[in-house]
Amino acid sequence: MGKGIIANKPMSGNPHGKLIVIEGSIDPTQPTDPGTVLKFDGDINANDGDVVDFDIDPATGMPVNINQATPGRVITGSTVEDITVAQGESVLLTSANVEGSFTVSGGYLTVVANSTISGTVVSKAAGSYIYMVGASVDGKLESSNGGYLSVVNSNITGKIVSSSNKFVSIQSSTVFGKLEVTNAGTTKCSGNTLNGKPIPGC
Repeated sequence: MGKGIIANKPMSGNPHGKLIVIEGSIDPTQPTDPGTVLKFDGDINANDGDVVDFDIDPATGMPVNINQATPGRVITGSTVEDITVAQGESVLLTSANVEGSFTVSGGYLTVVANSTISGTVVSKAAGSYIYMVGASVDGKLESSNGGYLSVVNSNITGKIVSSSNKFVSIQSSTVFGKLEVTNAGTTKCSGNTLNGKPIPGC
């Protein structure tokens, strides 16, 4: 059994959906990294942005038996607001432009599909989950105190600071500020650029 967030459901012209892993395992011998993207097929009892429970088909490695655990909020297009993602809540930004800041207080913030946040993203609550791929943040990204942070192919105008998180992955991203990761349970950093210069790690 695993837990994840629906990034997009299968639809006409795109038969594969995408699920982002929060916790669980594809391989029974080891856990799967948070932020891993899994493809799945078929209709499901959930919508984009929802937190779901799922099983893994041992024959294909794909998620099956996907069911909604918590409904999520989806933001697309442009909006001006400051948003708090409370414990257990899920917010998905897809092709969105948000003028405002995010505070993640134990919930799940997922930012995909060239979405932009014109403000800061801050999390200081245990269990908070921040996942970004193909995203831009025009401000700082700060996460601490037992959360999960995954940033892939993204641009961060400010700094990225992570302290005492359970899992941190910064991959193929550009940071115009400092990149500082301390006291993480697991750290995976590669292919990043800091202030115009490639860096080997965090």
